[in-house]
Amino acid sequence: MRALFGIRSITLLCIALCLCSWFTSDLALARTVTIGVVKDGTVAGTDLIPGIEKELYNLVATDVTIRFKAVPEFNGAWDGAMARTALENALMDPEVDIVLGDGFLITLAASEEDVRLNKPFVSASVHRPDIPELPLGEAGRWLKDNFCATILTQRTEKDIEGLKRILLFDTLHVAIDPLHADHLTGLREALDGYETEYGFAVDLVPVSGNVQEVIAGLPAGTKIV
Repeated sequence: MRALFGIRSITLLCIALCLCSWFTSDLALARTVTIGVVKDGTVAGTDLIPGIEKELYNLVATDVTIRFKAVPEFNGAWDGAMARTALENALMDPEVDIVLGDGFLITLAASEEDVRLNKPFVSASVHRPDIPELPLGEAGRWLKDNFCATILTQRTEKDIEGLKRILLFDTLHVAIDPLHADHLTGLREALDGYETEYGFAVDLVPVSGNVQEVIAGLPAGTKIV
């Protein structure tokens, strides 16, 4: 829970900074800020709006009304092309002042070079800086205007080194959502690098349903997933 709270707090801070910029502009005369929520797809019980809305008002002491807009046109339906369309719908919507991206596919679409972000985009997802390739400079600054996402330093190498010290295995099985496997640019190259450096095979295991059933179906002798 502590990690989740921290991640949401970073997202809130990014939105608050966007709002501060907005309040100093001529647009603030409208007295209402609309945040368009664009999603990869719909999952029951994962609506992030109520929690963000409550905490956002605690961060931003103002008489300006903050409203959220989440409509079917802003839903990517778990498809890469549709995610981009959903993002473009929010960017073109005259009511939307700030776009909040809820998901990996939406963030990936916003990072693409040919997508013009004519309003602030804040990703609610957490990403490695290299998979996918996001527009992040060496100094840790975003290279694309109006783009903001949360980056966590990946610890894969340290985890693997620790596992190799306590467990002998020839194959590392990696459970992954097929959706991510199809869109994670550079994933296979990174895994090939691990195979070469650490001397074991990496097997991607698509999981779209019950993970326990998938694990039970792995070959006999499987030691680590």
